[in-house]
Amino acid sequence: MSKNSVAIITAIGNPLAYKDFDVVLTMFELQVKSIANLKGNFKYYCVSNHHPKVKAILNKHLNNDKYALIEVDFLPPLRKGEQAGHRTSHNYNIFMTDKGCRLISGFTSSLPDNLHFTFFVDCDDWINENLILYYENNTSDICYVDKGYIIDYRNKKLKPCHGLFRFCGSTVAYSTEFLKKEFAHELECLDSMKTKEDIINAFGKDTVALFFGDHMEWFWRYVGSNVKIEKVPFFAVYWVINTSQNVSGSAYTSKYWPDYNLDTGKLKRTLKNSTKFIYQYTRQLIHAALVKKSFKDKKLYFSVSDLMSKKH
Repeated sequence: MSKNSVAIITAIGNPLAYKDFDVVLTMFELQVKSIANLKGNFKYYCVSNHHPKVKAILNKHLNNDKYALIEVDFLPPLRKGEQAGHRTSHNYNIFMTDKGCRLISGFTSSLPDNLHFTFFVDCDDWINENLILYYENNTSDICYVDKGYIIDYRNKKLKPCHGLFRFCGSTVAYSTEFLKKEFAHELECLDSMKTKEDIINAFGKDTVALFFGDHMEWFWRYVGSNVKIEKVPFFAVYWVINTSQNVSGSAYTSKYWPDYNLDTGKLKRTLKNSTKFIYQYTRQLIHAALVKKSFKDKKLYFSVSDLMSKKH
């Protein structure tokens, strides 16, 4: 029996949309390095407007047969440096529509290669080297990452996290056959999908923005249904924040997070950090309980206060 293969699909926004595209490229290269260390059978699909440094980074770290660069000519969705903001904001929907179009371009480009799973990732997150191995004999329709780490890149802090899928875009892999069945009608227009407008017309704006662009829509669509959903049982993804280019603009206070050595990739377990580890362990237990409650109630809870407010 052959082992499953995985299409890893990422998208880089239009360079003109960022205040400092060099920072984006730095974070992208860190992801590509993590991709190069993956074990198992995979291919990496990167969707980007033409930029010579993107191709150079891919060539530097990956063999030609391990990646495909899909170049698009999509205009920036927002003004230069403008952030997507909160999920309910107008800008968020515009940004996610652009991101969704890019990821759909990657998905449709990957289909001729007949890989078994499709894993959508943000272009600045890092992937655990063993994650692809987890999919090798998996028969689920959807696999989601619950446990991972949030890395404060600027302040060199790291926080273990339960329920990472509630925040991070690099947390959901679908059976490719499942996606093909779900979007069989839309994929009939595959040959005519050349522009962003073509993709939106084929899939519908809500599907583009919420299913492919956003990273939580699967929860509301499929939890409680007959779709086979499975949790990845280990810390699988590093969500990198405070890079100055995070599109949400969210600010995180990492004062009580353990220190992280960016060069060695290890926590600095000093006596000074012992209180921080206890604090974070307690928070992990709380968030694990929130995730369990989320699946039971078919509602996403992001904090204890969020849980209490949604009870009423």
